Amino acid sequence: MKQIFTVVTIALFVLISSTTFSQQDTLFWFAAPDVSSGEGDSPIQLKLLSYGTSSDVTISQPANGGFVPILVSLAANSSQSVDLTAFLAQIESPSGNAVNSNGLKITATNPISVYYEVNAPANKEIFTLKGNTALGLEFYTPFQKNKNNAVTTPASYSSFEIIASEDNTTVLITPEKILPETSLTFKDVDGLIESFTLTTDSKGYYEKTLKAGQEIFIKAQKKKYFADAEVVNTKKITESTNIIQDFYLNPIPQDDIEIEGIEYDFDSDKLRPASMAILDRLFDFLELNQNLIVEINSHTDCTGSDSYNQKLSARRAKSCVDYLLSKGVPKDRLTSKGYGESEPNFLKDADKQAVLDVNGDRILLTEAYINGVESKDEQEVLHQYNRRTSFKVVGEDFQVISK
Repeated sequence: MKQIFTVVTIALFVLISSTTFSQQDTLFWFAAPDVSSGEGDSPIQLKLLSYGTSSDVTISQPANGGFVPILVSLAANSSQSVDLTAFLAQIESPSGNAVNSNGLKITATNPISVYYEVNAPANKEIFTLKGNTALGLEFYTPFQKNKNNAVTTPASYSSFEIIASEDNTTVLITPEKILPETSLTFKDVDGLIESFTLTTDSKGYYEKTLKAGQEIFIKAQKKKYFADAEVVNTKKITESTNIIQDFYLNPIPQDDIEIEGIEYDFDSDKLRPASMAILDRLFDFLELNQNLIVEINSHTDCTGSDSYNQKLSARRAKSCVDYLLSKGVPKDRLTSKGYGESEPNFLKDADKQAVLDVNGDRILLTEAYINGVESKDEQEVLHQYNRRTSFKVVGEDFQVISK
């Protein structure tokens, strides 16, 4: 089941500073932001840094046939700036919500670091290119909502740039929402200060001053959402700075959440070692969400009698619960239930989204539907979809009693 994350935007102001490190790589993609000319958007340049070996660097725009690649030879342990101001109109991303050919591709024969710099006298900015770590299939980004500087011409706006590294790339953008009045619990990992709780304001924002030398565990919680947590460490930071820490809260779904990878011995309720490792991750999840009460349920395919499948699934669900109880989860937080073959799964696409019929309904993997599939191998795949272990949230009000 695809999960949709909701962002709680917070800012954490700490009397410390941080250091940014560049990334070494041989391939970088970059889409330059559209900087307001009223603030100053030029000159612009790429700064290239080599390390222990020399490197031949190529700067190109794969989607722009009119851009002549720029070739740079870097000696070992050297740096060079490439002035791109003459190409400003070709490099800066134009107005939003449009596909353009401005994406830059930087390749190198040996690892280098790359920075994009805007050197306007009153509006200097530097962007560290992230190489391979910037590539992915799923991203989350918060936005600055308020700008306290003077009004700019043209007007400034928040945006993000997406660059496709392969042809025929499809991008789905899902706007999220700010969560107001979210509870944030602060706990000192070293136990030197007492834990405390803050609540975000109507815009999902809060601020808190921390001291140097602390390691603080922060957990964000809100009704009808799974919790999220991060650790802020100020022990190695010596100067004042601002740290922004965002939390992403996953709405609690009404459907079951399949626990992928749970396996049992054949015709048995005995958990295999790989299944225990997966349940260990579920235990960590329950530790983070200590207010939740969950049902662990198990399902079979239609092989065998209804009665036998019901009993087998009940034993398998109970074996999962027993394992979590042995890890220390309170028994009042867990229930087990076997459904046998009574609740077949539904057909899903490659992204694990429900496939709908002509009426917009899910296609259930009933015995009749599976038997209607010609391929025996495909039938077995669908039977396997029905053999599953899942959990669902049945309550959010469990109270942890400290002893």
